[in-house]
Amino acid sequence: MRFLVILLIFFVAGCVTVKDIPPPSERLWQMKGKLSVSFGGQTRVLSMEWRQSGDTSAITLQGPFGSGEANLSVSEENIWLDTGEGPRRFGPDQLIQLDDRSLDLPWRRLSYWVRGKTGPSGERFSGELEYGQWRIRVIRENAEGPELMAFEHPEIALRLRVQSLTGNI
Repeated sequence: MRFLVILLIFFVAGCVTVKDIPPPSERLWQMKGKLSVSFGGQTRVLSMEWRQSGDTSAITLQGPFGSGEANLSVSEENIWLDTGEGPRRFGPDQLIQLDDRSLDLPWRRLSYWVRGKTGPSGERFSGELEYGQWRIRVIRENAEGPELMAFEHPEIALRLRVQSLTGNI
């Protein structure tokens, strides 16, 4: 369960507002995909559904065969995580504690990166992007955006396979 919580916090953080963001009408989109997470010698594959509407995000992660669902709700000020044990609130700039280490996550950029954009400017990137200790790679893409991406950090590795991406991407 802790593994799933860490993963959810990572993915929800990208929904937080940044400066110079396009108007909400340009930020309505939905993504479905598979997320592979490697952390602490374990790897898990999860189904992901991400719905973005302006400054609000709703992300659902589910384990294999519908096991272990977690829901994230993100607004400009709060990240709410519910794994079935009651909702927990996090601030958008909190470091994530992994065992005895803290992990600095790129909260404010993630919602752009998963769509193959560098940030609020909407500029697309192909290949590789580095941000702090993070390396983001587009492994495969089509005309709509990335199909397969890798998010690499010394502490955690994620692979995202986008199955569908619709809306104003």
